[in-house]
Amino acid sequence: MPLRFGPGSGLPPFDDELWMSVSKDGRTFDEPRLITEHASSPDVLVLPNGTVLVYCVDFSGMRPGNPERLIVLSSTTGEAWTRRPVVVVGSKSLRPSYPDAALLPDGSTRLHYLSTSADAMMNLDTPHEILSAVSRDGVSFMQEPGVRLRMSSAYDPDVVSTPGGKWRMYFSHRIMENDGPGGGTVRSASSTDGRLFTHDSGARLPVPGSPGAVTLPDGRVRLFVERPDGIGSYLSRNGDTFVFEGLAARNSEDRLLGDPSIARFPDGRFVLVYRRSPPLPTSLRDRFFTAPPPFR
Repeated sequence: MPLRFGPGSGLPPFDDELWMSVSKDGRTFDEPRLITEHASSPDVLVLPNGTVLVYCVDFSGMRPGNPERLIVLSSTTGEAWTRRPVVVVGSKSLRPSYPDAALLPDGSTRLHYLSTSADAMMNLDTPHEILSAVSRDGVSFMQEPGVRLRMSSAYDPDVVSTPGGKWRMYFSHRIMENDGPGGGTVRSASSTDGRLFTHDSGARLPVPGSPGAVTLPDGRVRLFVERPDGIGSYLSRNGDTFVFEGLAARNSEDRLLGDPSIARFPDGRFVLVYRRSPPLPTSLRDRFFTAPPPFR
C-alpha cells in the first residue's frame, strides 16, 4: 500500500524525477536523460574540468524519523552519477531546502538555501531566510554568518555573477491560496560582495515559478522559469527586463516540469536540469501550479 506522504506516494516532491538536457546554443536542447528518482529542487553547477554537480533534496530514504536530506550528485559523463550527502557545519536550519550552488573566484563553492520550518513555508506573514555556506570540496560546507536575504514568501534562490564582479539573486515570490500556489512573480536582489543582498524594486517576470539563471559571455542574462506549460526561456540585456524566447521543455499531459537550473560547460555548451512530477490527475495539476496571465 503506497504511503500517503513520502516516496511511493505518487505525489510531488517525494516521487519527482530529475532530468538533464544539453544544448549548444542555450535555446534548443537535446533529448533529456534521467538523472535520479525521488528527488526535487535541483541546482546544477559545472566545474572548470567539466564535472557536473547537481545539488538537490533527496527523498529516497525518507521515513518516519528519517527526513529528507540535501545531497550532491556528480558525473563526468552525464550517465553514471555518484551520490554524496551534503554536510553544513554550524547550520541551525530547521528545514534546509531549495539549494543553489555558485562557484566563487577562488575556486570554492557557496551554497545558498532556504532555511525555514514546514509551517513557516506556508505562512505568508513569516519572513523566509536565505542563508549560505562555503566549501572547498563542494560537499562539506561551513555556515557563513548572517542572512543573505530575508523576505516573506521568497522561495528557490538562484545566484549568478554579473559583469563587474557583482552578484544577482533571482527567486520566486509566491502567494498561497487555498492550500496551493495561487500566483506570484519572479523577483531579484543585488549584491556587490555576494553576502549582503538588497531587494530590487519591481518584478522581473509575472510568473510564480522557480527561476534558473545563467550569465552569457556578453553580459546578457538568460532566465529559465517554471510555467504552467513547461519551462520557458527569457533573455535580458540588463538582468531586469526580460523577453520571452520560447519553451525549452514542454509539460506532458499529466506530468509537470519545474525547478529549472542552467549552467555552461567550459566548451560553451549549456546543461539544463529540472524536475519532472509523477503522473498527476487534473485536479492535482491545478492545485500544484496555477499561474495568473500573462505568462510572457
